[in-house]
Amino acid sequence: MPGTSFSPDKIKVFWDLFVGLDSAYGTVNPVTGKHRIVKSPVTERVIADHLAGKNLFATFLLEKDKTKAVVVDFDTGNKIDPFEFYSAVNWFGLPAYIEISRQKGFHVWCFFENPVPAVIARRAFRGILQKIGRSEGIEIFPKQDCLDDDRRYGNTINTPLFGALVCKNKTVFVNPRSFEAYEDQWGLLSSIKKVDEGMLLEVIANTTDFASQPVASVDVDAANIKYDSFSLLPCIQKMLHCGVSRLQKSSCFWLAVHLKKIGLPQDLAVVVLEEWSKKNSPQDGKGVMSGSGIPFQAECAYSKNYKGLGCSTDVLSAFCDDRCRVKAWRKKQRN
Repeated sequence: MPGTSFSPDKIKVFWDLFVGLDSAYGTVNPVTGKHRIVKSPVTERVIADHLAGKNLFATFLLEKDKTKAVVVDFDTGNKIDPFEFYSAVNWFGLPAYIEISRQKGFHVWCFFENPVPAVIARRAFRGILQKIGRSEGIEIFPKQDCLDDDRRYGNTINTPLFGALVCKNKTVFVNPRSFEAYEDQWGLLSSIKKVDEGMLLEVIANTTDFASQPVASVDVDAANIKYDSFSLLPCIQKMLHCGVSRLQKSSCFWLAVHLKKIGLPQDLAVVVLEEWSKKNSPQDGKGVMSGSGIPFQAECAYSKNYKGLGCSTDVLSAFCDDRCRVKAWRKKQRN
């Protein structure tokens, strides 16, 4: 593939999927064969050179505390492990893609509709690995939950379609059933299905020890309604998606109560609530809830087993939805 030119459309497809941090990237020293960091912006030329097989491009998936993809690295030639993991990921409803890596192993990629907190992405895929008994010695990229002042970069992961190796059936995506390379790699990349954050939370709710415990019945006016794993009520989904303009503290508390009911660990609930608070648009010039307020409300919610759902509060009544099974039950009782 050296000398091949690549259209702007192909460069864009590749960029959207594989370029995380765009201010630096990794490559391989052609003399020593060792990886090194290039502290310069990623450009279309960098991508084109990678695709043409001139200079390998390794991406930093982690940007501050978010990532647009997760890669699970199986560094042996054993096909059973990546296939079993791929099957488990699909069982949870997540689309995933297997790549033959540059050396002897496999990468399993999963892409997100929007960048998600790395702590959530990593926890979800670690949970799946634990479910199939493959958590030891397998790396998940990004390797960190976040960056800080002491760590400007995470770890690079080599990207697919390195031109010098594509002809050798390496760095290409394969059919998970046959492990044969797809004939149309660009057609595959153009049709990649992506995951939203809610799907990752569902995985976490179903793979943590907390979530594996029986979920108690919710006492709603004597209604025998089960709050199953990741069955967030429509009002809660709407509030998480849209944010609120008033009653931030009460809203934060009730959101935390519901997140606890689906089995989400408290530390991850705080991450979700911190993301939710950024969507708020407080009235009367009040600031967006931040700092210690969110962990405090989460602590209050998680410290007791609240049976109520908060349906009658001003907080949730504003988001009431006709699809709600609790509302349907109450209507049935009145009739």
